Amino acid sequence: MERLYREMRALVPQEYELDISLSESPVEQAWIGARDWASQRPFTEWSVTRDEWESSQKRKPWLKLLSSKGGALV
Repeated sequence: MERLYREMRALVPQEYELDISLSESPVEQAWIGARDWASQRPFTEWSVTRDEWESSQKRKPWLKLLSSKGGALV
């Protein structure tokens, strides 16, 4: 946790508080977080199909991922 804090502190502006904690069940918490994130919007808005990826020389899918609803990269 100390190493993670140091590495994150270097990336997060000083005006933001940074708190790192360890869950009692980290695997379950990771699953819950992924589930909640994925349920926020339709899967097709933040994903690309294999055909899209392979047929577009990889540029178009990257643009779709970066521009869809806030630019979240998956």
